[in-house]
Amino acid sequence: MTKATYKKYLTLITYAWVLLFLLLNIGVIFSSIGKAIIVLKPLWYGISLAFVLNIPMNFFETNLFNSHSKLHRGLSLIISIMFLVCILTILFIWVIPDFVESLTFLLGQAPKIMSDINDILVGMFSNTDLSSYVNNLHSSNQITGFITSAGKGVIANFSSTISNLAGLLVNLITGFIIAIYLLLEKEFILGKCKLIIYKIFDDDT
Repeated sequence: MTKATYKKYLTLITYAWVLLFLLLNIGVIFSSIGKAIIVLKPLWYGISLAFVLNIPMNFFETNLFNSHSKLHRGLSLIISIMFLVCILTILFIWVIPDFVESLTFLLGQAPKIMSDINDILVGMFSNTDLSSYVNNLHSSNQITGFITSAGKGVIANFSSTISNLAGLLVNLITGFIIAIYLLLEKEFILGKCKLIIYKIFDDDT
């Protein structure tokens, strides 16, 4: 057996053992992944925020300062953060309250809307075999109750999210700090990631 053939079979056996291990411990693996995602939530926030801020930061670096120096990058990052804060402020002050108000109004109008729809259906199917079913539907409040409860559930979940704002703020602040570091040192970090990838895989891969 040549060395290449031996290496090939050894690789296949290793992959088979790893696959078998993963299949036998799939529950534990997914549970561990879930816990890791929760624990590393600030990191995910930081990466996501860095991805969002990188777009305007690059724009200001290229078009406003025409330079990628540390000073100009820091200024571009500050301007990008201010720009994002303005957008979020507008969103929370105007858009979200209007959305909640409109949703509450629609929920209050749900019984009337369903009654009007049922009246139209009764008129359309009054001379057909479906008339009795439509009349029963008109006399029941199941659909209205379902829509109302679903809408109230949405509002309740939204209110619950707002009430848990303290924990969210901690994760966001930590993620914000991580995002700043990632953006200020992105060439260094990407260079290290590229180096690791080239160490693991060959050039063709």
